[in-house]
Amino acid sequence: MGSQRGLKNAVFPLTSDRTLGAADGGGFFTNEGATGPVSVTLPPAVGQGDIFSFTVVAPFPFSILANAGQVIRVGPVDLPSVTSDDPGSRAWFSANNRTAARDASAAIKP
Repeated sequence: MGSQRGLKNAVFPLTSDRTLGAADGGGFFTNEGATGPVSVTLPPAVGQGDIFSFTVVAPFPFSILANAGQVIRVGPVDLPSVTSDDPGSRAWFSANNRTAARDASAAIKP
């Protein structure tokens, strides 16, 4: 996991809660087809360069949770999770090997 990974060319729709593993790095995930809230737990941030990308498609809460004992860093703020139910909102996460954190873009609407 020490090298930079690009995003995969496939889209992975998630319609129920899921815990991602290291092998999911580079994945592009949506909540397309969901009929209710979906929560995704990120794998441990142990190396720099693994990227996870998310886009809200269905108008239900799509929550991205930090792994146990870790945080999601949005600018200067450390959060246990980020959530959006606004279709078109996007966020990406990459591991920060200097801290037990995932650096994230804010969940922003294009």
